[in-house]
Amino acid sequence: MPPKIRQRGKKPSKLRKLQEDEAESKQEQPVASTSNQIQTQADYIALDNTTTAADASSQQPQQEDGQPNWVRLGERSSKAEHEAPFGYVDAELKAYLRAGWERATELETQGYSAKSTMTALAAASSGGSDATHPAGNGDEEQEEDELALLLQATLKEMDGKELLLSTDPDTSLIVEAILHRLPAKPLRVFVDRLAGNFAVLSKHRFASHVVQACLATLQPAVTLEPATQQHLSQHQHRNGSATNGKAAASSAFASDTATIVNEDGVLRSATQLILDIAEELASDQAQLAALVSDAFGSHVLRSLLCVLMGRNIQMDTSSSAHAAAAADLRSRRSAKFRTRKAPTSVAGSGAEDLLVVIPDLLYTRAATLRSEILGEAGTDVVRRWAADAVASPLLQLLIDAEVDALGDAADEGEWSGSLVDLFLGGFVSKPPTTGEGEAERDAYLETSLRDSVASHALQLALERAPAATAARFFAVYIHGRMAKLCIHPAANHIVAALLRRLSAAELAPAIAEMGKVATGMVKEQMIGCLQAAVERVGQLCDPAAAVEGDGARELVKAVSGVVLGAFRLKAKAEGEEGMELLVPAVLALKTRKAYLHTFAAHLKHDEAADQAGKKRGRDGKPLSKSKAKSKAKYAKVREAQAESDEGQVAWTIDAEYEVPPAEATVQGSLLLQSLLRLPGPSVPPRGPVKRTFGRPTAAAPVERVEVFGSALVLESLLALPTLAPFARNPTAVHTLIAALTPPTTPATTGLDAAQANRRRKLGGALVAQLAHFCGDKYGSRLADQLWYTSDGYSKEKIAKTVVENSDTILRGAYAGYFTNKLQLQLFRKGKMREWTQAIQSQPPPRKEAQQTVVEKQSPIVVATSRKDKSTKRKIDGQLDAILDTI
Repeated sequence: MPPKIRQRGKKPSKLRKLQEDEAESKQEQPVASTSNQIQTQADYIALDNTTTAADASSQQPQQEDGQPNWVRLGERSSKAEHEAPFGYVDAELKAYLRAGWERATELETQGYSAKSTMTALAAASSGGSDATHPAGNGDEEQEEDELALLLQATLKEMDGKELLLSTDPDTSLIVEAILHRLPAKPLRVFVDRLAGNFAVLSKHRFASHVVQACLATLQPAVTLEPATQQHLSQHQHRNGSATNGKAAASSAFASDTATIVNEDGVLRSATQLILDIAEELASDQAQLAALVSDAFGSHVLRSLLCVLMGRNIQMDTSSSAHAAAAADLRSRRSAKFRTRKAPTSVAGSGAEDLLVVIPDLLYTRAATLRSEILGEAGTDVVRRWAADAVASPLLQLLIDAEVDALGDAADEGEWSGSLVDLFLGGFVSKPPTTGEGEAERDAYLETSLRDSVASHALQLALERAPAATAARFFAVYIHGRMAKLCIHPAANHIVAALLRRLSAAELAPAIAEMGKVATGMVKEQMIGCLQAAVERVGQLCDPAAAVEGDGARELVKAVSGVVLGAFRLKAKAEGEEGMELLVPAVLALKTRKAYLHTFAAHLKHDEAADQAGKKRGRDGKPLSKSKAKSKAKYAKVREAQAESDEGQVAWTIDAEYEVPPAEATVQGSLLLQSLLRLPGPSVPPRGPVKRTFGRPTAAAPVERVEVFGSALVLESLLALPTLAPFARNPTAVHTLIAALTPPTTPATTGLDAAQANRRRKLGGALVAQLAHFCGDKYGSRLADQLWYTSDGYSKEKIAKTVVENSDTILRGAYAGYFTNKLQLQLFRKGKMREWTQAIQSQPPPRKEAQQTVVEKQSPIVVATSRKDKSTKRKIDGQLDAILDTI
């Protein structure tokens, strides 16, 4: 085709040329097929007016309207509906909240705190009013008013925008922190603004935690409503807290917690708000079932169930991420995110011990909500929830609550149809009748033993099931297979839980089987089953366990032999030297041979590092003086590495040795502490004194004394060359503290739990080495325990040792914490009578109250009182008629 001849006239513009090129490209582009699903579902819309054949019919109405394409793009569904279902927050409001929160935290660092529901409950429980606010002059009161006014101004800015702020990733964290600092009345107003949207908020990534914060802060407000002065005084007596005056009754907070009716409407009480939240979430069965498996809604359901059942969900979330995730109210990922980015929480270290009082309406609603969540759930549904990482914690909470409702006296017939029975496939109500080796194992339970998610629910089910069911499950699924299950990452926890529930007759064959595989457990660094066996033997040795003396003695000897065999050690009574290696080897969780190899390698590394740092001469060799010091320092190292004619390693350690972290593990320290709680052999009675009248007599043969139980650890500690390196280690020092502390409960007949002679020798050995660890951060705690467990003569010896080595001891940064207890100013002056009186008048060491989980979680349920209508009256804008309808 001949080229086109240019005609005369104006040169074509660039715009017209661009339009002609686009028209030619459109004619050459093929039409998209109707089956091309990728193009029809594209996330963009072409800017030109051309459409494909597939979406021509769908875009026909929009083209008739004549709207631009960018307008039609906004009408399409996008991620905004899920990220911000109620809209986005303005940048100015975000900046205001950040600035306001920075000012609030600045005021709190000066020692002031807001009057939140938590502080109100703490003040009522402690018997004081406004105990959390420091007293001072007018400037301090003005500063405190500034904090309250700042929170009020923040609430005014948040007015009408609660839903937007709760769903924003930045402001939701600030909203959570503000909720923990609000009094009951503003808190109820905020929760009331969220009414009707809790289902949407519970499924949101950030708003779900705001709902959890609402439930956590409403719980103290619920407690203040029905709590009386009697409840508060009982809680003070149980916790041992002293009061300086009359306890504040909850009536002082009545105007802040009860239902209020005025011209603006009805402000519901905290109890009614909790009931309405439960009713809103349970209004649709399909919606409630979806929340169980929802990644964010499951946390809200667990928090709601805990509040309804009266379980304290207050915790110090600012301490660590693990503490926030320990109650299964937050995932560990969410807890780490909150610890890193969220503001500090006002919940203190004693928040878990606060009083929890709930009306019977909430307790009844909890049972109804549990039945609504379960619905028609069968074995398949329960097992599917157990294997789901999101629904499994909720299932565990439901199992725990159901077993608490059944009680300990429930027989196997009452367990039929329960969650535990459904999860175990009828193992409780219809146990197998065949023998142990002939019983058919369930495939799902076999898989759950080794599953990282389902094993948690299975462990809880076996812990709360009847003891006969746990023993039967151990005989069918665990017996004969401990070699593999005890070292499995998931199954070993279930085996340990079952070992803690076996009787004496059932535990003996389990210990015998464990002795064959104990060495493999040590090599794999999984000794949970071994520690569980030791703890169970210690429980059975209690006189309340009704185990005969011979049976308890055989159990202690058997489990002690398993521990020695696991670390390839032998008792001293059997002719094997080297009992001093028991404590170092168990601390390092290594067998005897592996520990000696690691210890020698560590010393070689220290020697090489020490020689590398020495000054060298012109010839490149170390100077003679440094070389001589190095030889003197590591003479024992070469001696330890040398082998004797019998093939044994001569192991030793000096006082300046620092135990590395690899040689002191937490698991090994816990195992040693469990062994120290076991009883040991009793002291043989002394025979009658034989009169010789000066005639020489042959020495009586020394009988070998059996060593087992706590005597093993005590003998190993006494055989060590020095105890100072272990006293300065943060992990090993707990073993020494436990060795000095005698047990509080006596042992059965034929056993000695105190081991007074060995503990007294250990105390004397520590007194001789006091100068090496008294000034250390962790050694000072051991010195305190040594002082508290010593008698009068030993205390005088301790004071004398401190005076003689005062120059060395007082160099330590932590020595003053210990020496202040010794009254050295009187001891140096020789005033022994005054010194003795001052020592005897010292208060005993404070012992922390140890409460079980069941005692902490048991609430006080108060019956809702309904007065006669003729006696009702209206006080301060409160209507008792509304309370009757709750």
